[in-house]
Amino acid sequence: RDTVPESQLVWARDALYRADPGGIVMASTDGGETWEERGTVDVTVNELAVDADGALYASVPGGEVRRSRDGGATWRRYLRLE
Repeated sequence: RDTVPESQLVWARDALYRADPGGIVMASTDGGETWEERGTVDVTVNELAVDADGALYASVPGGEVRRSRDGGATWRRYLRLE
């Protein structure tokens, strides 16, 4: 439903999250019928994941992982792989 090529998807407790090319993060609370923009990672996301507490993680080019604790609204560097 309403898929975007090269987007990353992850199920969380409260929603289905999607990171589109360019880093825009969308959320759906109805299984993908409708989408709401939540925020942006600012770069294309390679992988999108969620932990048991509901925090979102996005791996981005350059070996960096960013984390959002507010449903994708804001993102901060979590770690950088060397």
